[in-house]
Amino acid sequence: MNNEIKTKILNVIYNEQNPVDAHEISKKTNIDLKDVCESLIDLEKELKIRVTRKHKYTKTNFIFDKITIVKNGVGYVNRDIYINNRSLKNAIDGDNVVVELIGKNEGKVLKILSHEKNYEVGRVIIIGNKKYIKLDDIKKKNILLSVNNNVSVVEGHKVTVKIGSIVKENIYKADEIKIIGHINDPGIDILSKAAMFDIETVFPEEVIKEANSIPNKVLEQDLYNRKDLRNETIFTIDGDDAKDLDDAISIKILPNGNYLLGVHIADVGHYVKENSELDKEAYRRGTSCYLADRVIPQLPPILSNGICSLNENTDRLTKSCVMEFDQKGKLVNYELFDSVINSKKRMTYKKVNDSLENKNFDYSYEPFMQDLKRMQKLSNILRTKREKNGCINFDSKEMKIIVDENGKAIDVIKKERIESENLIEDFMIAANITVATHINYMDLPFVYRIHGEPDIEKLEDFFAFVRLMKEKISKIPKNMHPKVIRTILEELKNSPNYEIYSNLLLRCMQKAVYDVNNIGHFGLSLENYTHFTSPIRRYPDLLVHRLLDKYNKENFIYNKEKNDSLLKYLTIASKHSSVKEQNADKCEREVNKMKSAEYMENHIGEKFTGKITGVNEFGFYVDIYNGIEGLVKLIDLNNAFFDKKTYTIYTNDRNYKIGDIIDVIVDSSNKEVSHINLSLANQPEKNKILKKVIGSD
Repeated sequence: MNNEIKTKILNVIYNEQNPVDAHEISKKTNIDLKDVCESLIDLEKELKIRVTRKHKYTKTNFIFDKITIVKNGVGYVNRDIYINNRSLKNAIDGDNVVVELIGKNEGKVLKILSHEKNYEVGRVIIIGNKKYIKLDDIKKKNILLSVNNNVSVVEGHKVTVKIGSIVKENIYKADEIKIIGHINDPGIDILSKAAMFDIETVFPEEVIKEANSIPNKVLEQDLYNRKDLRNETIFTIDGDDAKDLDDAISIKILPNGNYLLGVHIADVGHYVKENSELDKEAYRRGTSCYLADRVIPQLPPILSNGICSLNENTDRLTKSCVMEFDQKGKLVNYELFDSVINSKKRMTYKKVNDSLENKNFDYSYEPFMQDLKRMQKLSNILRTKREKNGCINFDSKEMKIIVDENGKAIDVIKKERIESENLIEDFMIAANITVATHINYMDLPFVYRIHGEPDIEKLEDFFAFVRLMKEKISKIPKNMHPKVIRTILEELKNSPNYEIYSNLLLRCMQKAVYDVNNIGHFGLSLENYTHFTSPIRRYPDLLVHRLLDKYNKENFIYNKEKNDSLLKYLTIASKHSSVKEQNADKCEREVNKMKSAEYMENHIGEKFTGKITGVNEFGFYVDIYNGIEGLVKLIDLNNAFFDKKTYTIYTNDRNYKIGDIIDVIVDSSNKEVSHINLSLANQPEKNKILKKVIGSD
């Protein structure tokens, strides 16, 4: 039955003080009585309404929500509705459930509507002579999935599995099992994490077949209606190990002294046609995912590293955004067009940086030094201008896992952003702003990259905490502006706890997402922003390219009906892309935590000096090595208690608060649950402090 009809009926029932019958509902909604009655039957089955003895309809005291199961086995919905373990009705953490209120803050599960995910990830174990699957999700560790003995899995297999019907308490039938690999196989740990976040690692046959059918070089007919920039000095700057090069840059000084900056982006849409198998798969994936030693790409490597990649001395199709900036960084003119380029040099961030700093000079860069120095100057102008406007920079350092040939973690480093990376970021931001502003003036459906204002309550908690730490910062003004956050970071810059404060403040921010409603980008302090510059690895960028093609055609005519349909599609695609991006980010964090624990398995019993980064009722977290955190449990401390008001743990011996430097010993490290246990170092043994930076011996 039509959901719109059901919504109208529910609005009537929930707005009435007394129960109403079907005839009254029909009159109030102007919906045919037959349709009303059919909808009422459905709504009753869905437990959204209840029927009185007089056959009238009224609202229920039911809650439809996701359930959270905590460590002691009880559940919560709506954060504060408590459900004891006898009233869970075998609900699993994350299940969508119907809960009946049986007290002010207590309820019981009436029905399980669906599980959190279609597929879970787990490991095959043997109990007695029966096969079971133990799920990887620590919140679901209390349940087992029973496997049919004729299914060809063995102990130690990592699998994806659909949770079936319940067999008995905490044991469910395992449906639709797919083998990922064996737990001892190299790289299976990362592939299992990817599967947990619904990240596909294998391309379907039809997608590979379609990719293989695409020419591996630019054809003569591809050049129609394109500007030929093959003789221009255009080059790429990327990481040492990057293979998917989707942006190239160029620069000139005009006779009037202005800068002419060219940002040339791989024209992926020329090869990945709308509604093709490649396009459908790229949409499903939403983004490429970067996990430790591997990339799980959005497009098959034959495209992402081949015809779509702006490789050196090779003709490639591009979309160019050429911008004229004056000496103050003001955009005075721009042009968007299809082009063909031939990159003159495949540069790396490190070598560009070294060249600009006149150290370890690579002489193959010499012909490009004038352009690089001009780029550096323009980059600084653009960045200074953005910073004056309030653009926020959290100076976050990226954790990088170093693995051996078997995929085992052998080191963890913290990667700092260098000048050449900032240069590329500045130019990509400039192109993204230009494209977003160009379309925004047209007032047509579009995919924007938006970022809302921070959570004011979280900000107030942050301010209170920082003042508790005796830091001097400005008051929160009534009108929130990015400059406020920027000022706070500047005021805290010289604190030894700056990195901790920066991370805490970052958690107060909303997540940037894709949306058709342009509310601006708070973090960058911009009215118009989009993602145009990475179509190889992000699906929204590919959508933006297609919209540019659509709107820039000479024969484009505004059609409201078609545009409404397009807007509906872009709304769904934006939401989907945001979810896929967030899943990829979560997966990356989980892999980093898992590999950090794996690395620390080789350092059990060793002593580290670290900084306390977090304190709560369970204990305190210590950063012991390049962002690797372990927990000193409250129960392991001497008569300890946690004071929530001061964010401090008090013991008989001393107090522990964020920012304290402390000696600890690694007691245990469990890769399976990504957890590192620490204890206080009371033995006067030699400290073993591992300090490594990129490029150190």
